[in-house]
Amino acid sequence: LGRDPGPGGEAAIGAAQSGRAVTVESAGGVIAASPATGPDGTTVVLVSLDAADLRAGLGPSLLALLVAGLVLLGAAAVTAVVLARRTAAPLTDMADVAHEMADGDLDVRAAPSGVAEVAEVGVALNRLAGRVQELLADERRSSADLAHRLRTPLTALSVDLDAVEDTTVRTRLRDDLDAVQTSVDEIITSRRRPEREGLRAASDAVEVVA
Repeated sequence: LGRDPGPGGEAAIGAAQSGRAVTVESAGGVIAASPATGPDGTTVVLVSLDAADLRAGLGPSLLALLVAGLVLLGAAAVTAVVLARRTAAPLTDMADVAHEMADGDLDVRAAPSGVAEVAEVGVALNRLAGRVQELLADERRSSADLAHRLRTPLTALSVDLDAVEDTTVRTRLRDDLDAVQTSVDEIITSRRRPEREGLRAASDAVEVVA
């Protein structure tokens, strides 16, 4: 098939007669030889292609490959964007939940979603919020117990002061006792406060201007 390969085809024919297909270069093209075994023996199919034959159809093939590559690249980009959004959206939601917790709202919870690792972070954040609430509840119970344990002896001291006959001494002791009671009240109030102040920088602009 094709042009007469001339003497260059003899080597290809000899190799194909041994039972294997071969391709050899010739002047300005290539020669392909393939054996075909039948009842009458081995027949060699010889194909000779010149440079023009080798380039035939190359342009459309390259164009098809380019189009296919662009399509695959676009599909990969769209897939990457979708996956990135699926990963980033739950992280953004958890960041908002964390900011609300930092502002004092410990009842807010994250909705675990997205990939398994991101969902696990949401579960851990919810567990952390629950644990913080438990610790605050324990602290308030301890504060109530502290108030009872401190105010009872202070009340007894106040009653005992009434029995002091020296007015000057009684007045001085009363002032000292009032100062202690004020300090105790401040400590208990600060421990009972549901939201700690000073954790995040804040300013009341209206109050500052006033």
